[in-house]
Amino acid sequence: MSHPPLEQRILIRLSGEVSTKAKPTRRQFVGRLVRNAKDALARAGVEANVERHYERLIVTTRQGDAAVEVLRRVFGIQSLALTEPGSAESLEAVATEGYEHFRE
Repeated sequence: MSHPPLEQRILIRLSGEVSTKAKPTRRQFVGRLVRNAKDALARAGVEANVERHYERLIVTTRQGDAAVEVLRRVFGIQSLALTEPGSAESLEAVATEGYEHFRE
């Protein structure tokens, strides 16, 4: 019995120039960037949801590695990180999970 892959999130940081723009220009630029990211993912056959979160974008997908490869070529993206789901029940739980993940 095969299980579907877990949903993954990609955290996208926008190009540094975005923060220097006036609010209307920044809103327009980020809107265009969201559309470009959605279009690029769709053209590559990657099912994903792209949302704006302040000055970041969050992509939710079950095809994380493929999405990262596509998004690396989208103009206006400074960096991206494929995140791993974890519990956030308390600060201590987050610290313990981080320690276990990075202790190598």
